Amino acid sequence: IEICLGETISLGGSPTGPVGATYSWTSNYGGFANGDSNANPSVAFSTSGLFEFLVEVVNLNGCASTDTVNINVRTAVAADAGPDQIICIGDSTVIGGAPTGLANSIFTWSSLAFLSDATSQNPTTTLSDTAVFTLIVQDTFGCFGYDTLTVNTFTIPQLNAGTDTSICIGESVALGGAPTSTSLASVVWSPGLTLNDSTVSNPVSTPLVNTTYTATVTDLN
Repeated sequence: IEICLGETISLGGSPTGPVGATYSWTSNYGGFANGDSNANPSVAFSTSGLFEFLVEVVNLNGCASTDTVNINVRTAVAADAGPDQIICIGDSTVIGGAPTGLANSIFTWSSLAFLSDATSQNPTTTLSDTAVFTLIVQDTFGCFGYDTLTVNTFTIPQLNAGTDTSICIGESVALGGAPTSTSLASVVWSPGLTLNDSTVSNPVSTPLVNTTYTATVTDLN
């Protein structure tokens, strides 16, 4: 008999022996209580390997007979959802392992979040909030493996480049808001040639022509 890891089976036949008989089971499986006297004991397998179960049946006349059954418990199904991730809201990321599971397996992802392909080993997701993804892998024998991962999201940093302004040639004006960002870690303004410092929140601009300045803010995440 071949079964999946984690399955529970009932030993014995239908019936295992004659009416009134007594039973004694023994096995090399560590999770089994030797001496079990049930005609059809149940065994839950938490360890993979090949295990032998022997039953001695003694009928009402005191005559004994034995029989054995070998059970091959398959190894755990490989399932790797990949490491937990952190992305910014609105960004996309690829989930799954390398590989997510064995070739020819069936992959099923479940989540309330968007997935490019819920049956792909490595689908892409685009998130507006933190999401948990559950992976189910079914191998060619029909056994299942499970894994989960969480993709956490950070909000996009607020940015205020200030209002459009008109000045005379040769004059200067400070750019940015008050504040430019509430989650400031670093800022870069461009073009920077006519700025006193392109990496501060409120640089001073002295343009010679009409100029559009762009601020890019990166937060601590």
